[in-house]
Amino acid sequence: MAPASPARASSDYVTKVVYASADTSIAPDVGESRGDLPHIEVGGGSVGLLKFDLNGVIPPGAEVTNAYLALYLTDYTEGCELASSGGRSMVSPWTEDSLWPQARFNVRPITRPWTEHIQWGDAHEGIGPDVIGSFDVDTPPPPQRTGCDVTQFVVQWHSGQTSNHGLALTTESDDSFWFYSREGCQENADHLAIRYLPGPTPTPTIAGTPTATPRPSATPLPELHLFLAVIQMCAEAL
Repeated sequence: MAPASPARASSDYVTKVVYASADTSIAPDVGESRGDLPHIEVGGGSVGLLKFDLNGVIPPGAEVTNAYLALYLTDYTEGCELASSGGRSMVSPWTEDSLWPQARFNVRPITRPWTEHIQWGDAHEGIGPDVIGSFDVDTPPPPQRTGCDVTQFVVQWHSGQTSNHGLALTTESDDSFWFYSREGCQENADHLAIRYLPGPTPTPTIAGTPTATPRPSATPLPELHLFLAVIQMCAEAL
């Protein structure tokens, strides 16, 4: 049995916030998407599209442990209208017991490249069928932070198992909900909060001290032996 991996300290983890590099909303009765607005409209037939550039964000060999899609709900249509200042003005009678809109939002993968000026047909056909995360909006009133876990999909993006074309935000609700876009409030714009463990640091290879190769001893030549022997004979004759 392989030994258990040592526990990692909380200080070993790295958290990075990645804001959307593109976001828009699209509806069948609008045609072209609306990528320059300060909000993303979802519901009432509209779909939100979000794209995140992860190039260079997560280092190779890192282990993604958590990824959270964070959104900021600014307004919705039931009993109120969207004001340019981001506030709300009531347009129908209400009480403290009035029911506010409730909706479940599903996050789905986008399967093809797109821009903020995509047409409805291309956008709709590029949304994958799988739901990779969900969250509910059922507590009045906005504004409020919300979102869901998308760890598994970010892991697949990082490992190259799936292409990163972004996420689609959908709901079956007939009410329209508005979330801050990157053109709206940067502080509360749509973003991913990614937590990961860096991979092991490569151990540097230290070059050893070169060992000198011993030089072979010279082998005396036969002529040298003969010369020495003649000298010795001459010395003895004297």
